[in-house]
Amino acid sequence: MGNLIISTFITLDGVQENPQDWSLGFWSDEYGRYARDLLFAADALIMGRVTYEGFSETWPAVDDQGTPTAGYASRMNSIRKYVVSQTQLPKGVIVLSYRPRKTDHPLS
Repeated sequence: MGNLIISTFITLDGVQENPQDWSLGFWSDEYGRYARDLLFAADALIMGRVTYEGFSETWPAVDDQGTPTAGYASRMNSIRKYVVSQTQLPKGVIVLSYRPRKTDHPLS
């Protein structure tokens, strides 16, 4: 069995959504190299449908040649992606079916 490594942007108060709106001020070449190394060490990515749809619209247009993260965009476009979704996605997308379960947990 392989390793599952989670890499995400999150603020100190727990905000994760729309990192393009708030995280760019914290970006550095050092972090870019770290993110590139992490991506190139991965065999696949797991993401939700909304993230997948955003990635599939954005990454094909990114040209990162000549930058500290050169090759990141082509790797992001070519790496296998597993998408957690309740809805049908385009052919070729590996969907991990998500079905909420009813539990006795008070937060469910």
